[in-house]
Amino acid sequence: MALLNRDEQRQVAEAIDRVEQRTDAEL
Repeated sequence: MALLNRDEQRQVAEAIDRVEQRTDAEL
């Protein structure tokens, strides 16, 4: 598992939030 710096962690968190919002909207 790659170690991420703070900026990368934030980008990953934002991407996950978008995926979750999209999934919720489709249900």
